[in-house]
Amino acid sequence: MHYRGKDMTFRAIYPDGRDEMLLAVPNFSFDWQMAYRWPEGKMKFPAGTTIEVVAHFDNSEFNPYNPDPTQTVHEGQQSFHEMMYGWVLYSDDTEQLDLEIDPVTGHIINAAPTTEAE
Repeated sequence: MHYRGKDMTFRAIYPDGRDEMLLAVPNFSFDWQMAYRWPEGKMKFPAGTTIEVVAHFDNSEFNPYNPDPTQTVHEGQQSFHEMMYGWVLYSDDTEQLDLEIDPVTGHIINAAPTTEAE
């Protein structure tokens, strides 16, 4: 989000219907956009889990960061535009993340044997 961002929450909705708040940013600030990380291996999500991201904007005159509350706001990359991208980066436990790649051929050097039928 840019200058009109107000708040953002990330929630996991599990296949059994339970839901869990993962992150709540109640007072969003364009000046401190950052990544939030859990310790490695701390969070595991079962197959079928949905991640929901909800954000709100404040395009009012009461938002001191709002460039112009009289203007209609459009999506775009510039700060006077707006956007909302809620990123969740993850890895699957079955992924082999320690691959060594030959810089000349681009082929994998140290691939672990697979246990799945090809």
